Amino acid sequence: MALRRKIQFNGTFFQEENWIPAAELLKKYRCTRLQTLAETNYSKLGAIAAPGGVVTKPLCRALLTDEGLLFAQTREKGYPPPYSRRWFETTHRLDLALGRMDLTDSTEAPDDETAKRMLLDLAARVWKENTDTEDKLIRECLEHLIDHCGSIEVFSQVKIENIDRLYYFIKATGNETPYAVQAEMETSEGKGLYTCAAEPRNCAVILPTGETFCLREVQAALTPNELRVFLVSVLRRCIQQAGEMVSARLTYRQMVAERQAACMQEQIHDYYKEDLKAWRSAQEVLDKVCAPDIERYQTHRLSQYHGGPTKDLDVDLKNCLQKYIQAQGLTGKTQMQDDQAALLADFFTRVFIEGRKASPAFLDQPWVIFQLERISPFHRLFEEVPVLTIPPAVQMACVDLPRPFSEGCCLEHDRELYFSILEICRRGCEMLGVHFPYEAWRNLWPCIEQSSRCVQFRPEDMLTLPSVFGVTARNTKRYAPHSKKRDLDKYFGEAMDQWLSDTLHTEFSNFAPQLWRGLYNNILAAKCKHSRSHAEQFIHDFIGPYEKLFIDPAADEADVIQLVQGLNGRFEWNRFSYIPTEAALTEYLRKGGIRVVQTKLQEELNKSIADGEEVNVVYSIEVKAFLSRFKDSASDFGKAKWKGPLATNDIRTAFMERALLQMTCARAQMKLIGYIARALDREKR
Repeated sequence: MALRRKIQFNGTFFQEENWIPAAELLKKYRCTRLQTLAETNYSKLGAIAAPGGVVTKPLCRALLTDEGLLFAQTREKGYPPPYSRRWFETTHRLDLALGRMDLTDSTEAPDDETAKRMLLDLAARVWKENTDTEDKLIRECLEHLIDHCGSIEVFSQVKIENIDRLYYFIKATGNETPYAVQAEMETSEGKGLYTCAAEPRNCAVILPTGETFCLREVQAALTPNELRVFLVSVLRRCIQQAGEMVSARLTYRQMVAERQAACMQEQIHDYYKEDLKAWRSAQEVLDKVCAPDIERYQTHRLSQYHGGPTKDLDVDLKNCLQKYIQAQGLTGKTQMQDDQAALLADFFTRVFIEGRKASPAFLDQPWVIFQLERISPFHRLFEEVPVLTIPPAVQMACVDLPRPFSEGCCLEHDRELYFSILEICRRGCEMLGVHFPYEAWRNLWPCIEQSSRCVQFRPEDMLTLPSVFGVTARNTKRYAPHSKKRDLDKYFGEAMDQWLSDTLHTEFSNFAPQLWRGLYNNILAAKCKHSRSHAEQFIHDFIGPYEKLFIDPAADEADVIQLVQGLNGRFEWNRFSYIPTEAALTEYLRKGGIRVVQTKLQEELNKSIADGEEVNVVYSIEVKAFLSRFKDSASDFGKAKWKGPLATNDIRTAFMERALLQMTCARAQMKLIGYIARALDREKR
């Protein structure tokens, strides 16, 4: 249940793409407000939080039918610069700032001829800083190279391959030609010198067209060390400077990849097809969802309410709630589950009697019963010493911090719970002679699922995900044999990325009940400041800051990690496993083409690795060593501090961001329901 993108994105997918201005496709919506909203908001959550005025029906329809193509945050996954707003707001903005601080040369946008002169002057300056020889040949070579590329923009894309792996030496003796280049390289027999008498075959200047630029004339005239200065210092610095000049010319424009246009057209078709019919059928109760009647619980005390209309109603509700509690798997203590369900059923069916009129406490508000039941700490609301009074509990569960909906079995349990409660409430209200819009309540559920689906995000949209495994394999690699032959960082990183993505996307709902219970317990146990409620305090400390970071295209993931890890240390992590088992990680490695050897180190295999005959192999003891890094990071959960060092290998960071993101989405869902309710009310008037 997420914003769906019907195209598989990756880092190179859109490199050779044709682009269409987003405005051209957005015009087909015939909704000027939507075009403005998409242009001014990077994230859909930001658009819902601040729509910039009255939300009209067309705007509601567009938000409901969006599958991730309206806003840059979800549409631009895999987009290359300058079509990525995140790139533009970070890298490009940084380049301009550095230019203003005179840390780089001017970042103004000169024409190609002016830019070429600036690069030639830069080349001369860098050359003189490193050598005492004439720079005429260097300038001629650089000018020829720029002309060969055709423009500064193309020149800025030149690559120097394998330069970092070469170590150049000036030979004092020998018969080598003056332009010979010697590279220190590791062979099967140890380290040795590799001489290239023609040109640096392992060090090539690659043009954007794919051809290699020959440096033979330059080699013939320079010493090996001077050639190294030219490649590493002069040419590389000029290419970087050209990139900065080009970036200064850029202005961000929302674009859509041509291959996404068909998906956008389908989305526009869904927009016109959406008539809000289901929402009109549920219109009578929409306000009771996004703004439930809390005043009644402030007017009358709990002791003023009497038992429900019949005992059978209590029993049926108890059985319904008990079944849901058991399905959550939070505790195996059956008696405790029975007692909780009985207390809840007793209170939910109570009535307030005034004269001959009986007013139900909850029976005419099935949504309130439903939301309170889904948050397990609220099962203690009706004990002798409740953790929270009824009004703030209803406010938290229904408005401020509603529990998010998860796909899979959790959603099935929620659906069954809702309709079971609905039937019991209908019977109870009939007995009491209270108006109960049964059909409206029945028609509400499709609206709930649709509104939840349209504000969900995939795990790959999280800000911490790229950083979780940044340094995890470093110590494992340090002690591994022939680690220079095997890219262990890549082997383990790709396997863990896939495991985490699968866990957050498909398995998250399986341990979500435990996670939500722990999180809501933490919220209710926290100290409140400045007369804030528990929900307000949590929003102030975590939800608000996280939402600001998530909707900001220039947000630094380090700030998100810092925020989330401040919450990790307040949360008990003993109810579910958040690291893969050795067997699971082994399976992910094998799926990635890595052979896992379930033995101790083998001399023969080590020789095969050293000779380069077999490198896609990992020992089982290395798998264990790798996983131990995560276990170490998990052992000190009680010591985490707001300003402590960032532990990028702490998987709990990704899980907790996932929880915060889903809570933010649940809040946006309630706002969206409110927008639709008001839009339909205006239609009536």
